[in-house]
Amino acid sequence: MFYDCNNLTELTMENGLERIDDEAFSLCNNLKEVTIPRSVNYLGKKVFVPCESIEKIVYNATDCLIAVTDSAEMPFDGTTVSELQLGDGITKIPKDLFSHFTKITELTIPDSVTEIEEFAFYYCINLENLKLSKNLQIVRDSAFHECNSLKELNLPEAIQIIEGWAFGGALITSLTLPKGLKKLDYLAFGGCDDLTEINYYPESCEFVNPWKSAADGIY
Repeated sequence: MFYDCNNLTELTMENGLERIDDEAFSLCNNLKEVTIPRSVNYLGKKVFVPCESIEKIVYNATDCLIAVTDSAEMPFDGTTVSELQLGDGITKIPKDLFSHFTKITELTIPDSVTEIEEFAFYYCINLENLKLSKNLQIVRDSAFHECNSLKELNLPEAIQIIEGWAFGGALITSLTLPKGLKKLDYLAFGGCDDLTEINYYPESCEFVNPWKSAADGIY
C-alpha cells in the first residue's frame, strides 16, 4: 500500500495496529522517522528495505513475532538509523532485529526487558554507551557481539545467563559479575582483549570458557 511513497518523511502508526506485512514501506526513500506502536505483534520481511534515509526508530512493540529467518531480510536491514528508542513495556528484544545499526552511539534498554535474544544488536560497531535493564536476566548468543566501541559494561544484579559471544569484541577493561549469575557461556567475552580486571561475586556459576580461546591459555 505504501510501497515507493517518496513523499513520506515521518511515519507514526497508531496503537491498535497488529500486523505489518512484507515490504509494506519498501522504497520510501525519504522516510526519516518511524514509530512502531505497542500493539504490533507481527513484522514481515524487508518492511523498510531499502529505506536508507531512516534516522530514528521508536520501537514500542511489546510482543512481536519477527517473521524472518534470513538476517538479510530483517525489517530494518540497510537503514542508517542513528537514534533507536525502545519503549517501556517491552520484555524481550527479538533476534537479529537491530543488528548492523552501525550509526547508533548510545542505547538504553528499558527496565521492562528481561531477555535479549541472539544477535539482537550484533555489529553495532559505534555503540559506545549502553545502559542495560535493571531487570535483565538473559543475554543470548552474540547479542552484542562486535560492538567494538563499547568501553564500559555494567551488568545488572538480576542477570542470570550470559551466552556465547554475547559481548565478544567489546573494549571493556573491567567487569563485575553479579551475585546471582548462574551461567557464563563459551567465549561470552571472547575477544575482549583489553579486559584486565574481573570482580567476581556469583555464589554458584557454571563457567564454559568465557574469556578467550583455549589456545590463549585463559579460561
